[in-house]
Amino acid sequence: MRSRSARRLVLACIGSAGVMAALAAPGAASASLVQCEGGNIHGKGSSAQKNVQTLVWTLQFNTSANAKACSGTQGSDGKPKVTYTSTGSGVGMESWGVETQKGKKEEEIRFGPENAYVGTEIAPNKAQSEEIESHGSGKVLTIPVLQAAIAIVVHLPAGCEKVEGGPVPGRLGLKDATVEKIFQGTAVKWSQVLNKAKLVGTTECNKTGKLQPITRVVREDGSGTTDSFMKYLGVIYKKAVQGSETWSQLGEKSANTVWPNEAEHPLLRGNGGGGVVKKVAETAGTIGYANVSDARANTAFV
Repeated sequence: MRSRSARRLVLACIGSAGVMAALAAPGAASASLVQCEGGNIHGKGSSAQKNVQTLVWTLQFNTSANAKACSGTQGSDGKPKVTYTSTGSGVGMESWGVETQKGKKEEEIRFGPENAYVGTEIAPNKAQSEEIESHGSGKVLTIPVLQAAIAIVVHLPAGCEKVEGGPVPGRLGLKDATVEKIFQGTAVKWSQVLNKAKLVGTTECNKTGKLQPITRVVREDGSGTTDSFMKYLGVIYKKAVQGSETWSQLGEKSANTVWPNEAEHPLLRGNGGGGVVKKVAETAGTIGYANVSDARANTAFV
């Protein structure tokens, strides 16, 4: 196990607005509803919302003694209970028919108690909302639920135990333009990103005079966090980065898993934000991105 000082969390000012998408049935009446009436419901989607969905919202709804909760002490049958599965925003939206891959069965595209709402940072646009509504009745509603932040997570090269000097003592201080170049795959050497800092460690750190290349770690699944991150990169660099597509165009797809210059500079992938953080923690010489909540949940980063 390498020293924890070799793995650093670099906070970047990247906002990520989370929403929940739900379908409102036309003509539905609410006057006769009774507290805690009805069956259980299940949602899926955003991994950025995983902790707040499972550890705060649904937990409090299902177990709180508050008179407005449904913990079993209120209502006639102690229901409904609300549960949530972190699948990634892309999978959640695809389950409602957004940019669904060919061959997906119609019965797999549905709205119901087992797929009642979707957590996402990629709020459906007009065309996507129409696509969802074409698979059933009702109107898509998007409800803002949280404002999150995205962190850049870093594992220094092999043998490098800490950073000295530079603008952020003890951490790797990355400029916005440097972050963009790293994830575009044009800044691939540690010497290009140190920003007047130096890496200190064993002789392995720089024994040949050349540090190991930077390896990007990204999501293997369609992700709202990726969408927010790519749109941030698009603010920094507005030109095309992959064929004719800009960062924003790459990010807004449900399956936003394509990155520039993959052939020249291969990258690693993790499942969900937690998977990206785990991959960075395990692999020297890597830089990735994740929701701050996922980054803080891994004890390798402080």
